[in-house]
Amino acid sequence: MKITVGIDGQLEEADILELASLGADEFFCGIMPKEWTDVYGSQVSTNRRYGVGEHYHDWNKLQKAISAIHKANKKIIIAFNAPYYIKEHIPLLLDYVKKACDMGADALIVSDIELLLRILELNYKVAIHISSDSGAYNSQTAALFASLGAERIIFPRKMTIDEMKGVIANSRNMEYECFILEQRCSFDGAYCTATHGWRRNNFCQFDFQRAMYKHSGNDAVNIVSPDEYINWKNNRNHYEVWAGGRHPYESILTIRGFGIMQCGLYSIKKLEELGITSLKIASREYSKEIRLLSVELVKKVLSSPDFSEKYCKSGKAHPEICDMKYICYHDLLLPKLRKIRKTLVQ
Repeated sequence: MKITVGIDGQLEEADILELASLGADEFFCGIMPKEWTDVYGSQVSTNRRYGVGEHYHDWNKLQKAISAIHKANKKIIIAFNAPYYIKEHIPLLLDYVKKACDMGADALIVSDIELLLRILELNYKVAIHISSDSGAYNSQTAALFASLGAERIIFPRKMTIDEMKGVIANSRNMEYECFILEQRCSFDGAYCTATHGWRRNNFCQFDFQRAMYKHSGNDAVNIVSPDEYINWKNNRNHYEVWAGGRHPYESILTIRGFGIMQCGLYSIKKLEELGITSLKIASREYSKEIRLLSVELVKKVLSSPDFSEKYCKSGKAHPEICDMKYICYHDLLLPKLRKIRKTLVQ
């Protein structure tokens, strides 16, 4: 399986070559030039990312990155995968696609079908990868995108091993990619139309002010007792870990621990067996150190004959966090998680 890692304008060519030397096979990124942000800001994104540091903004720097990637005999994939665009976006995006392809892009990640059809009309010899935010949950959807010329499906984050297996079994003429490290989402990107661009925390992780009350009958409303509040607070902490919000243990983590929490390492063997061809490390805007550690860890597990849970946890700085089962991709440990949830509810 290939290792596909996210990059952005923070990295220099030497950093990209270092990632390649550690085992990265493919690199993906977005481009959001100044002429776009001058009109739309970063809140309306070309590629489903909204942070300033999550993109390339300068075409010259992107060209240098592409040259470095090709020098290492690796591939570069450019994302144009917002869930939808308005009419006036399309001409601009097609210009960006032309520039990216002329610079040597090996593939494009696309979500919006209208943009996909317009890109195909350009007749560039560039592979099309269907974004996870397109929601390819079944083999009929995969077949539709294959008929339009797509070569790869990127599975949504929420799909389980069995769900991916069902799609691949019925559509074996394509490549398939799934997430393996970081940026797991408790919700569903394909059905999420909320922007993440208006403040630092994502919309789904807003920390709204809360007050705890309970109804006591006869229209009386009382503030909860201290014990009741503590129980609620404990459950809320568990929820925030699951939802990917503020983690109660973040302040004690090392760089290695903080950067490599949400993962699917334990499922790599099963993913390989069912036909996954690429493993995505969602690392745009992350530090160089975290990206290097991430690639190193995935390559270590891929190269090992030992795919046990114990071995996969051995490469993490805080393996005890894995025991919470809230931050696992692919729901491989879902039965254990359900048992934990049942205990918490009781």
